[in-house]
Amino acid sequence: MPLPGVRGNYSFRLIVLYTKKAPQLSAQELVVFTKNMAAAATKCCPLNDEQQFVCLEDSAKLILGALCRRHEAEPINAGVGDCCDDSYAFRKPCFDDLQVDGTYISPPLSCDQVLNLKEDLCKAQEEELQTEKQKLLSNLVKQKLRAAEMQFQPILVDFAHLVEMCCQAEKSEMCFQEEVTLFPCLFS
Repeated sequence: MPLPGVRGNYSFRLIVLYTKKAPQLSAQELVVFTKNMAAAATKCCPLNDEQQFVCLEDSAKLILGALCRRHEAEPINAGVGDCCDDSYAFRKPCFDDLQVDGTYISPPLSCDQVLNLKEDLCKAQEEELQTEKQKLLSNLVKQKLRAAEMQFQPILVDFAHLVEMCCQAEKSEMCFQEEVTLFPCLFS
């Protein structure tokens, strides 16, 4: 089911999927990782079947290779480690089959730690707003790894409305400061 008010639904689905598999990565790292995957899909999908397969496999090797180099430098979790230790031929299927990291314990966060609401968002280009939404989604998923994707939808819609409302307010910064305390980012 598409996330309402969210452009690039594929990128957002990847954020949910990979945050659950590797919640130890920062929201920024997950955004970069999933944007690279979405860019590969955009590049490869228009190709014919044979070229598409080769393109996707080559892209996956590069993207997952970067993730494994990150894991070597600073271990992410045992599941990622197992996939990185696997042969190149089985690395992608291993990552595809990787489940929610059941060992991850999310640190308690307040809304202001999850949300980056500043007046700058009012001047942000669409791409920057999408990145902020993706970071928010990643941080929310980390709080509720077992939640279904649709549970995050209303929060992303509320975020979009909040940004729109505060950017239209006379004192945007004050609006963001007041509204962040009311924002239901840590749903029960």
